[in-house]
Amino acid sequence: MKKKILCICGSLREGSINQKLIDEVSVHLQDVLDLVELKIDKNIPMLDPSSVTTMDLRQIYNMKKSVMDADGVLISTPEYNGSIPGGFKNIIDWISYKLPDEKEARSFYKKKVAIMSASSGVLRGVRAVMHMQNVMMHLKASICHETLSVQFTENAPLPYDIISKFAYTIKDFFNSTDYGI
Repeated sequence: MKKKILCICGSLREGSINQKLIDEVSVHLQDVLDLVELKIDKNIPMLDPSSVTTMDLRQIYNMKKSVMDADGVLISTPEYNGSIPGGFKNIIDWISYKLPDEKEARSFYKKKVAIMSASSGVLRGVRAVMHMQNVMMHLKASICHETLSVQFTENAPLPYDIISKFAYTIKDFFNSTDYGI
């Protein structure tokens, strides 16, 4: 049976290069992994613990359940001002937040996570990848040591050879039984 991998794009922009990166990596993985996308609602409010008891949490529960039900998570994040986009960090915060009826918040605990980024900047999103690794380490996820950061401009295509090699690496990571936290 194929492992179920949840793909999360940290960009909400239509035509996002990070979504294109997920799509391209998926081409190389679809025969060996069951890839499912987490659709993120742009209207999810900022996490405010004081409002949790008065708001409708169905979307939050659905996102948390999607992460919990997956065997692993593939994240593609853009880099804004040298870090993860604020809205995307808010989504991760909601998914990992302990809601009132939960015994503990463990959505990402021991969850296999692979991280990548596409950016038009010279550093190719490396800082956003490092920051996401820090967040996932704090949440005690099992992080793939290999990451992918690619530079993209409208005039230059994605580097398909590098993407193919990364896809091969994360296929092995998601299919392994080692969680090495």
